[in-house]
Amino acid sequence: MLSDIQILQKLVSSDEDDRIVISPMICAREQIGPSSVNVHLGTDFLVVERSNRDHFDPLMSLEEYEEWLKHARLVGRYSVLDPFILHPFEFALACTLEFICLGRKIVGHIDGRSSWARQGLRVHSTAANIHPGSSGFVVFEFNNVGPVPILLYPGMAIAQLTFEELSVPVSEKYCDRTNSQYSGFRQTLWSGYPQDSILKAMRKARAREANRLLMGETRFEKAQKKQYEPTVHRFLPSATIAASYDPEYDELELQALADELRRVAAATENKVDAALAQLEALEASLADKASLRRAARAELEAEGVVWPFEGAPA
Repeated sequence: MLSDIQILQKLVSSDEDDRIVISPMICAREQIGPSSVNVHLGTDFLVVERSNRDHFDPLMSLEEYEEWLKHARLVGRYSVLDPFILHPFEFALACTLEFICLGRKIVGHIDGRSSWARQGLRVHSTAANIHPGSSGFVVFEFNNVGPVPILLYPGMAIAQLTFEELSVPVSEKYCDRTNSQYSGFRQTLWSGYPQDSILKAMRKARAREANRLLMGETRFEKAQKKQYEPTVHRFLPSATIAASYDPEYDELELQALADELRRVAAATENKVDAALAQLEALEASLADKASLRRAARAELEAEGVVWPFEGAPA
């Protein structure tokens, strides 16, 4: 974990991979602690209102998910005197006032402040990690577990960031990844879970099963049409999930990722080898020049000429 001195160094670093950007930095002297940086509450809040649904299904269709989002209410609070009221046992999403940008060697973590935890306010539930190369606003997952409502004012210091430094930078910035769900100014408070590839495959499998049932297909006919037996996939824990996994996505996706990582590793190794070769060539050149100087000095001394240069090799 980085100390306050290291955090300050990262904030002014000229190395893009080693830099931390926090904007705006309202008061660095008050925000930067021994090993953390305080961040403030932004102006947007997302609250999911009660609906007639008795459960949340991650395999719902995109149309059903859009219908589900109609029960989410986006609230704006644009004055420091206009608080958002979080009632007991209510859940809401919000984001930082600051825009956070991390280099490829920096990992961030978001944590609540103890002063608010003692009032029953949880700042995040599970998503505390900020990936290297991230660029955007950090989302809070508020939950009031206390007995009374809590008033949340925009601009109040609500959480703190801590940082760690990787020994080797990641191969690609999180914000540059094609499958990055939350990045930059285009990110929203909505959940990006519908884009998960495994859930997509499971959603397709359930849709196929529903179509079979609608066509009145018997178990015997289904077994006759079955092209392969479901087996436990080595990357998945359940035979049910393995059977629903899209085979076109399977090995090709993993192979492409492995090839990309090998390409990055080879490029890095080639750069190191080239640097070492240049260093060896430079050392050899210096050795040759030193040898020529010694030979010239010996020749001059043999003729009785005094060597005129200070610091000449013996």
